[in-house]
This record gives sequence, C-alpha cells and structure tokens, in this order.
Amino acid sequence: RVGNAIMTLLEKEDVDLAFDLHEASISYPVNNTYIVPSKCEDIALMSKMMLEAEGIDIGVEFSSESNKGYSHSNWGDVDGVYPFLIEVPTPFIERITGPLTQNTIIKGTDDFLVKVADKGYTGVPYDENGYPLEYRVGLHLTAVKKAVEIAGMFNFDLEIIANWPTIDDIEKNGIGSYINNQNSSESSAIYVNHGTF
Repeated sequence: RVGNAIMTLLEKEDVDLAFDLHEASISYPVNNTYIVPSKCEDIALMSKMMLEAEGIDIGVEFSSESNKGYSHSNWGDVDGVYPFLIEVPTPFIERITGPLTQNTIIKGTDDFLVKVADKGYTGVPYDENGYPLEYRVGLHLTAVKKAVEIAGMFNFDLEIIANWPTIDDIEKNGIGSYINNQNSSESSAIYVNHGTF
C-alpha cells in the first residue's frame, strides 16, 4: 500500500526526479552507488564522472527485470519520472559488527569490521576511520545534487537550481550547523531553490 501511494504521488504531482536514499551494510556488494533504470543511465553515468573528477568515489548499477518491485525500477514506470536509488555504507546496520555503540552509529567505526575488511569480506574499503554520519549524509546530498544538476543539462525544458550543503560542507561544518534551531529566528535548514524537484 505504501509503494502504491508513492507511485500515485509521483504521478499526481508530476514529479520529474525521484530519489530513494538508502544505507547499506558494509558487506553489501552494491555501495557508494547510484542504482537506476535504463532511462536514467546517461544522467547517472555523467554524475558519476563529474563526482569522481571532484574526488568522490561513486558507482553506477543498472536495474534489471529481476529488480521489479524496487523503487529504482518501478518508479520509472511512471511517465516522466527519473528515479535514482542511492546506497551509502552504514556500519551500524551490518550484521557482523562488534558491540553496537554510539561510535558505531555516529562515527561509523567498529574494530571488528576493520578485521573483516582486512580479510576482504566487505563490499567497500573499511578502516579505523569508518564511515561517519557526516560522510553518509554528505554523500547522499552530494549525489542527489549532482544528479539534479546533470538532469537539468540533459533536459532543457527544466530549469533546476540545486542549493544545499555538499559532502565537503558537511564534513567541514558538521551536520548540526545545518539543522534548524527552533529557538532562533534564523533558519539554517537545508533547502532547495525550486526546479520541479
């Protein structure tokens, strides 16, 4: 029912770009990745190339018929919708971590996962630096922003301006600096300068 409601919303609101932001375990083979149907391949591949030129490692995986039922496959069945699923590595959802601690959740560090990675059992590189929350949120926001910008280049009928913090901003300033302070008259919340997004 939830899936059907999302499909209905995409159609009713005439959505052009739809993003499903996921977190994957460290051992999951598809990570740091755009997952897209064939209609989005050009946008995803160009986004990947542009991000890699900026030093951000991200992959692209293409949906197959066996992916029916997943957002990145079914959302694309709605006329005019370009869907993207983005996976980022998240240690605390891994099944084979050591004790779950605040560091596992916030800093993305886990000593046992370092040993697992040393044995080659992870889908992404993993060391004592882990994958902190700033990296995970920042990668999602940066990957979405780049795809939105590239989609605007590919479709001259859309005027899209994406304006929110990137991974560099978030890693430098911390997530807290972008959260709206309810006790202040000033808002520092993340926002989008309108396209049809």
